[in-house]
Amino acid sequence: AARQAATAAKPVEKNVVFLELEVEKLRRDVEKARGDAAQATDAKMRALAELDNVRKRSEREKDEIRKFGIESLLREILGVWDNLTRAVSHASNKDDPVVHGVELVLRQFSDVLQRFGVVPFHALGEKFDPAKHEAISRAPLDAPEGTVGVEVACGFMLRERMFRPAMVVGDSQSGEMDKIDGPYYFFKLIQRMRQLLPPWMPS
Repeated sequence: AARQAATAAKPVEKNVVFLELEVEKLRRDVEKARGDAAQATDAKMRALAELDNVRKRSEREKDEIRKFGIESLLREILGVWDNLTRAVSHASNKDDPVVHGVELVLRQFSDVLQRFGVVPFHALGEKFDPAKHEAISRAPLDAPEGTVGVEVACGFMLRERMFRPAMVVGDSQSGEMDKIDGPYYFFKLIQRMRQLLPPWMPS
């Protein structure tokens, strides 16, 4: 009877061992599935974050194009602004209807520029600032030390950044202007004066 009982118990033990092995295998499979799911979730989150970064970068680039895409055109038309401004400032008869007409064109010109975020600024009487002012020549000036006594052409801001510094005459007696002495000064002077010439004048 004991032998029969032992013989009958062996298949049961085998089944228990088999079930334990299956349970262990299932446990490992569940752990692997959980790990794969976590990796998949992490990969999904990374992909979503990268997609969001691409979208934001694209928006920034489009915004930059909208803001600063007019620069090449602006560089050309500002020369026209300078010529009209000089024509008005040098007119001998300020009551001439032609002068009034040019002044009207300048006001319309200014309105159009401002709609595109282009705003002129003036330097006369301000403290000389190399970040905002460009000295194209030097002369003895009756102005306070370090201030701009003569403005040749106004500067322009393009939205929040400097587009063109104001072109000024520096005081030859001011230490602020020492850095433009020598050959570099003459090179810059000739270069800038050529840019200021109207298109119909030879350079």
